Amino acid sequence: MKRRILFSIIGLLLCVSAAFAGVATRPSVSLTAGGAFCIPTADYLKEYPGDSGADMPPVRTSFSLGADAALLDLSVSRFSFGAGLSYVYTSRSLAYGQSVLRAYSGFGPLVSFGYDISDSFFLGLKLRYMRCFFSGSRSSFICAEAEAVPMFRVFEAKAFDGFLCAPVTVSYKTDAVTVRASVSFTFRLDSSRFGRSE
Repeated sequence: MKRRILFSIIGLLLCVSAAFAGVATRPSVSLTAGGAFCIPTADYLKEYPGDSGADMPPVRTSFSLGADAALLDLSVSRFSFGAGLSYVYTSRSLAYGQSVLRAYSGFGPLVSFGYDISDSFFLGLKLRYMRCFFSGSRSSFICAEAEAVPMFRVFEAKAFDGFLCAPVTVSYKTDAVTVRASVSFTFRLDSSRFGRSE
């Protein structure tokens, strides 16, 4: 019985491999820098119960840095799916009176989806789920992010590609929504071009 199951699994894998002979792996690393604009939500005021003088603060501006490592990325035809790890750092905000939002950093998994519009222009979507920590503190919070990523190929060398990207990210935590506008560079390895002659 166990042999029959084993042979069935092997046969299924062979069929899938034959059906998806055009599958390529494209792991990548992305480095990002930009501005972060924090928009407090109504939950922000819950931190000040009974304080009638607490007002909703205005949009707060910070600087952000990030890095993504897409360790697994599978491409079939023009579509791709990936998974990996993500890191983000957001600086202290510009001061509003005496109020300054603290700097924080976050780390967690990401999944990505992509579509190749042409040989040089691509669209991507990244979803992140990160645990973030305030600088100099053990207090943390959970943050969920969705990011739209237009990508422009700027160089191609054998199996390697370089992309200039302009990601726009919406980041949600319980008391605020943050919009990040960034510029990033992505370095990608394309297994479908291994051994291909120039």
